[in-house]
Amino acid sequence: MGKIESFGKPKVRVIFFLLLFVVILGVCTFLWFFLKKEKTEEVFDPNDIVTTSVDVPDEEVPKEYIVPADLPKRIVMPSIGVEGYIQLVSIDQYDRIAVPSNVHVAGWYINSAKPGEVGLSIIDGHRDGTRVGGIFRDLEELKSNDEFSIEYGDGSKRNFIVIEVKQVSVEDAYDLMYEKREGVEKQLNLVTCGGTYNKRERTYEDRIIVISEGI
Repeated sequence: MGKIESFGKPKVRVIFFLLLFVVILGVCTFLWFFLKKEKTEEVFDPNDIVTTSVDVPDEEVPKEYIVPADLPKRIVMPSIGVEGYIQLVSIDQYDRIAVPSNVHVAGWYINSAKPGEVGLSIIDGHRDGTRVGGIFRDLEELKSNDEFSIEYGDGSKRNFIVIEVKQVSVEDAYDLMYEKREGVEKQLNLVTCGGTYNKRERTYEDRIIVISEGI
């Protein structure tokens, strides 16, 4: 009996610790997946409409998020190596189109047509952050006949071809940005800063405007 008892106790302890290890591993695995999912989905609410332009936008690279099926989600421009999400923007505190709250994100102006629909659509984006380049840093490198796409929340895509790339003064940019080309049924204008940076005004003196057409 003594031998059986002395052999059994260590065996029970081993089984107990193995079970405890499995339980702890399971809990840790669950927490890892849960926290990862929370971090992935809780970057910013894509349904929020940006109405305030900030001098120092967020520079953290956003994670995956979900938008309604009928709203633009992502812009992809292979010729200049751009791929980024799209926010909704409206008029800001200066009565201008607001810029996105994140340098890696473009902003669709909600008072313009949805990209790919009949009419004029406008999407803006940052050229620079304080430490990193913005989503439209190389926008002026686009060329006529370059193609790019806008992906919607349901995964569908609207394709565009570049008609013209223009660099104009801030004063001239307003009219050009809202200019609808005759004969272009589905027009999308992309807008960012360009030219010389004015340190006193803390802004660029020009604007880059890419005029494109849905195909």
